[in-house]
Amino acid sequence: MAPGKPDEIVYVGDHRDNDILPAKAAGLRTALIRRGPWGHLWADDPPCQNGQR
Repeated sequence: MAPGKPDEIVYVGDHRDNDILPAKAAGLRTALIRRGPWGHLWADDPPCQNGQR
């Protein structure tokens, strides 16, 4: 269990399907790291963009 409210936590990941989408579904803010082929492939994907929920 992480301390804080979901909107106070930033989940950082490099995989859209394993990191970004589940974290957003849990109400967390997200940050995509452009690491490896997946991070670069999904960098422009709307769910991975900053400001998107």
